[in-house]
Amino acid sequence: MRAFLLCILLTPSFLANGQSPWVAGKGKGYVQVGFTSIGPYQELFQSDGGSYRLSHVITDRTLQFFGEYGVADHTSILASVPFKFLTQGEGFDPFFPATRKTSFSTIGNIQIAARHNFTDEKFLLSTQWTLEIPTAGFDELNSIRGGLNAYSLIPSMSIGKGFSNFYAFASTGFAVRTNNYSSDFRVGAEAGYKVIDRIYLILVLDIVESLKNGSVFEDLTLRRIGLYLNNQSYFAYGIKTIIGFTDKLGINGAFYGARSGNLVARSPSLNLGAYYKW
Repeated sequence: MRAFLLCILLTPSFLANGQSPWVAGKGKGYVQVGFTSIGPYQELFQSDGGSYRLSHVITDRTLQFFGEYGVADHTSILASVPFKFLTQGEGFDPFFPATRKTSFSTIGNIQIAARHNFTDEKFLLSTQWTLEIPTAGFDELNSIRGGLNAYSLIPSMSIGKGFSNFYAFASTGFAVRTNNYSSDFRVGAEAGYKVIDRIYLILVLDIVESLKNGSVFEDLTLRRIGLYLNNQSYFAYGIKTIIGFTDKLGINGAFYGARSGNLVARSPSLNLGAYYKW
């Protein structure tokens, strides 16, 4: 049972914002390195159900380092450091001059968080405070951005329960941002089942809805490249799997798609990772 619940901690979503209620024990933790690939794509979702065509074909890849460490019996700290590898293909938009293929590599927006478990009796109830720091670079010449240009404070709460071969949890939260970027409301849910020893199958639902209360100015070039724009929303779902080689070492993978959205890539994401826990 304990080993099964620990595996939940080892699958931080590369796309999903759902917050697990399980907390690493004092002195325990894990680290993970993961890779995410989105695209190539040339369309974004629009809130009216249509598509927004970009001026270039975009590929968005991320190498992410993630860790959690238990600082007390019911409290842990978390950190995520992404490195972005962005590619802008040749441009064929008649309103823009033709451009060659361009690549831009930068650190993404770093996230740090604290998670606390209030109760672990019949159900687990936890809260998390996440701070996203605008550390991402910006290629001004080509309007390629590696993350939102804003600090984001993201409080969230989750409730869940685990059984011998199954677990489920749901979470909710919101993000408040600086630099006149819009806030958003988010809901997530996850359910996992142990298929055989050390192999788990997980279903994910992730919803982010922008409140559209920001007034940040984004020029036409930024909007035609379409990376990390204001007012992003999505209704996403996915499937994840964990394969444990030992009690401490394993790999995981995920595939995410979206039913609808606004100003996010009209393209699925593929995610692979390797973890170590102690």
